[in-house]
Amino acid sequence: MNSKLSKSTKASKRFQLERTIDLLKKEINRLHQDLLQLRNDLKVERTKSLDLNLALNDKEQEICNLQKEYDQGMKDISSRVLLLEGNFRKEQTEILAILESKDQAIEQLREELCARDKCLEERAKQFDEFKTQTQKELKARDKKIASQWRELEGYRGANNKFLGALNQLRSSSPPLVQRSVSNITKSCQEMHSTKPRNAITPNASRKKFRGSSDWREELSAFF
Repeated sequence: MNSKLSKSTKASKRFQLERTIDLLKKEINRLHQDLLQLRNDLKVERTKSLDLNLALNDKEQEICNLQKEYDQGMKDISSRVLLLEGNFRKEQTEILAILESKDQAIEQLREELCARDKCLEERAKQFDEFKTQTQKELKARDKKIASQWRELEGYRGANNKFLGALNQLRSSSPPLVQRSVSNITKSCQEMHSTKPRNAITPNASRKKFRGSSDWREELSAFF
């Protein structure tokens, strides 16, 4: 009986062991499947990681190229800015020189204008003095001409009286005396009809009349 119990106990233990082994095999299979899945996942992740590394490398290269382009662009811009600054300073210096020369020219023109204004004022003053002096001289000359004209009118009146006397004498004298009187009258009339501008002064008219040889001959024949 004890042997039967031992046999049944051994059978139950064996059954439990086999069941345990089956469970362990199943667990091992499950773990193996999980391991395979993990390996596949790891390969996928590695592939993704490689892709990401490649993409990262590409991005880094792109960023590096962009940085180089940016640096080169900034270098070109800096060179252009320096060149423009140099040209600007050069043009500024030239403009300042031109402005300074123009200021000097303007100052010189201002001085010349001041000198011309002074000269014009002096000439205007001289002109006013000359005008005043000329007006005085013209007034004095007008007075002198008026005086000479009055004197000439007096001589004309005397000549008219003289002509009247000669006409009366001619009407009551012989033919030879009448002819002499006519010549004298003609000379006096010519001298009387002479324009005032040709008879500069009465004294000159008297000298011309006295210097006439015909008048002397006729007058000597008359007397």
